Amino acid sequence: MNRDPARQASDLADAFARHVATWARAQQAPEAAVQAAARAARDTSLATSAGHVCVALNGRADIAALQAQLLASGVVGTPQHPAGKPLVLDDDHRLYLHRYFDLERRLARRLQRAAAAPLPPPDSACGGAGGGGGAGAGAGAGAELLATLFGGRPDAAHAQQRAAVALALGGRLTIISGGPGTGKTTTVVNLLACLLAQDPQARIQLAAPTGKAAARMSQAVRERSGHLPAALRGRLPFEASTVHRLLGATPDGRFMHHAGNRLALTVLVVDEASMLDLALATRLLEAVPDDARIVLLGDKDQLAAVESGSVFADISAGSTPAAAQGGLAGRVVWLEHNFRFAADSGVGQLAGHIRAGRADETRATLRSGGQGTLRWLDGSGSAPWAAMHEGLSPYLDAVAVGNVDAIDRAWAGFRVLCAVHDGPQGVVAV
Repeated sequence: MNRDPARQASDLADAFARHVATWARAQQAPEAAVQAAARAARDTSLATSAGHVCVALNGRADIAALQAQLLASGVVGTPQHPAGKPLVLDDDHRLYLHRYFDLERRLARRLQRAAAAPLPPPDSACGGAGGGGGAGAGAGAGAELLATLFGGRPDAAHAQQRAAVALALGGRLTIISGGPGTGKTTTVVNLLACLLAQDPQARIQLAAPTGKAAARMSQAVRERSGHLPAALRGRLPFEASTVHRLLGATPDGRFMHHAGNRLALTVLVVDEASMLDLALATRLLEAVPDDARIVLLGDKDQLAAVESGSVFADISAGSTPAAAQGGLAGRVVWLEHNFRFAADSGVGQLAGHIRAGRADETRATLRSGGQGTLRWLDGSGSAPWAAMHEGLSPYLDAVAVGNVDAIDRAWAGFRVLCAVHDGPQGVVAV
């Protein structure tokens, strides 16, 4: 029988707190320090279960005294001396489980290294050892193709896309954030074409955190590459891998590829990077060779990963220690122009209110009909079910006929999104 997740998290936190208290007493810590460490351990465990990697102690009463008690417990380390301690308190009063402190520091170092890594000098261009940069004639070919691809679209709507491609051509690390319809896939296809123009031997790997996301990425790259010259399009990678398959996950939870056994690639493009948790992001980027390019795509406003750590949202917003210390902001591009709907349309206004957390404005926009682009259905009657049946009818008709192409088109044309799993209109009921 499945237990309540909240109760499971609470039981785990209580057990961890008892373990930490026992450990602290074994260090001959004062009882006040023992109790402070136990409470801190419980809070940190609960935060981790909720998807956070640390607990901010700022704002708590007498933080100086609390810090002194934690350090006196013998079970709380510092960034300078973290070894052998289950908890780590950093200089900004953030308390971590040792594992997550170590992962965050390793990821920060890898991101800093990638952001600061220079490209090869001009005389090592195009197919030289490592292959990951391409300069000189190769770089010129990439820049020339960039001008060609965007030359006919000098408008502001495509300026961000062009800036993203140029940024990726000029460095080892690029973070591209944009919501649905902002042209992330088109941007990446153009980027891959430019990279192949400057280095035809580039070893490019597409990846995503889940099988579904990898399949969507593969399909999207195929669909968005029709404007490229045939010879160049033929060299594009069309198959994306899951991150776990790329790293060579083994049954015991380990990976074949890691910092000591790097991946054989010169360019890594990760889609839906917002789904990467701290542990997986760290292991993935540590497995990428230092002379390779890393391109992370995602939506900083999407829900975070299931496991602990909102890596993509943090680095997109420049709020990680790595960003603060290593200047990641210069490697980030936000795609904000939406090609599917205007910002002042009903859907655009609704999306803006939702992203900003404006509940009253969201409800008002839904009920107003959004200039005829939205439709509010009261959930108490049969109207939602009738709307779903109406929307799915073309799909059901295509299934009855057995027309595969029509089935695909109809299935792609209508979606039902549920905010919750249970309830009268949750995933199970729908």
